[in-house]
Amino acid sequence: MINILNWLKDTFTSKISDQDIDALQDSVKVLNYELSLLRYKDSDDEDARLAIEYLKKRPVCTALFPYEIVREIPEVEVHFDKDRKMCYVMHNGRPLYFPKREDEKLVRAAYRYSLAYDDILGYGYRERSPHACQSQRYHIEEGDVLIDAGGWTILDRLDDSVDEALNDVLDVLLEEALEKVKDKFGKGDPESRQNEEIDVCRDLGTARGLLALDVIDKVSKVYLVERTSRWRKPLKATFAPYKDKVELVKGVLSSKKKGKKKKELFSLAELLKKCGQQRVFVMMDLEGKELEVLRKAQEYLRTAGNPITLAVCAYHRTTDYDDLMAFFEEIGYQTETQPGYMYTEMNDGHGIHSLRHGLIRASNIKES
Repeated sequence: MINILNWLKDTFTSKISDQDIDALQDSVKVLNYELSLLRYKDSDDEDARLAIEYLKKRPVCTALFPYEIVREIPEVEVHFDKDRKMCYVMHNGRPLYFPKREDEKLVRAAYRYSLAYDDILGYGYRERSPHACQSQRYHIEEGDVLIDAGGWTILDRLDDSVDEALNDVLDVLLEEALEKVKDKFGKGDPESRQNEEIDVCRDLGTARGLLALDVIDKVSKVYLVERTSRWRKPLKATFAPYKDKVELVKGVLSSKKKGKKKKELFSLAELLKKCGQQRVFVMMDLEGKELEVLRKAQEYLRTAGNPITLAVCAYHRTTDYDDLMAFFEEIGYQTETQPGYMYTEMNDGHGIHSLRHGLIRASNIKES
């Protein structure tokens, strides 16, 4: 029976042309989009209503941040440090450096993305900022220790379904990708090559260091967790004037120590222990690994005698929000959810987008 089914499958698929497959994929994309809109059409949630209104204006749109821009995004001047051979932008009067291979166009686009579209700083460029780290209730205060394990990796298919919020960044990445794989496409017409779809997985890293730089005068200590070697030099350059209070942790937060580079794996508990009895604010954006890292540090978080607040991304997997809320309830932390939703299919496996809460803040600080 299995052999017959396999034969039918092979016979059927062998007769489908590439154009038919492309058309089928486009149809599935449209269907998934329409299904995702229907799911929320009767919602009385104001944040969901705003998101759906935004998406309805942009058919088959994969907008990660589905809200209208309500503030003008500033122009960004990119400078070049001849001694360090790196580009930088001025953030609140302080230079924020980028890796050597990042050219002016990419630096400008990536910084504007993190500042305005991603809006991790909560400057309010959109109707909602679902990825913002701080709130009036839970925020970085004078003298806090900051553990910054944030950052973002872009993994997207470069086609006409991408949200316009990413266009500037993706256009630059597309140029780079086309240049690197031009031999693969041959010497065909350049315009035809522009229509090729290319998967790009690129750690832009602009969130790494942006939050810390924004609050550098306020905090007493910063632990910057960075795994990529190409970002260590820019971070050292950015925080050179503050090297007495900034420690670059070369590695990643992990739930276990394994593999060849054990020295580059750190647990959250290890970093928290370094903070002693000081007040700590932790930013975690670990591409879906947040819960397992927290579970590894569960006992320490539960029994810590010092004030700890965590801003944890909750949208990478379908169940992340519910699982994280249950975890924090279990260890006795108070929580709040950042207003707004992300619109994504990350790690679902079925290609259907959904609205997801972007970030949870949790704290052991008992409110009176």
